[in-house]
Amino acid sequence: MRKISVFNHMTVDGYFAGPHGEIDWFKAIKKDDEWDKYTHEQSSGSGNTLIFGHTTYEMMKSYWPTPDAIKNDPDMARVMNNSLR
Repeated sequence: MRKISVFNHMTVDGYFAGPHGEIDWFKAIKKDDEWDKYTHEQSSGSGNTLIFGHTTYEMMKSYWPTPDAIKNDPDMARVMNNSLR
């Protein structure tokens, strides 16, 4: 049986989203090279499958194929674009 690993982003006070489903707090996170390295390693390992809820999937699907996403984070864009098919 394969192992399932969970990777969640949430606020310090335990919320995933605001009262109307907004996740604008996530956009305020400052770039951190160590965190970026960790997330890239976790998402790009062989045999990994990314699982998203409907709202997150739609958000990811609309962002990662864009020129801005590919320019800002080409490695993660490649991983995500290969996963979001």
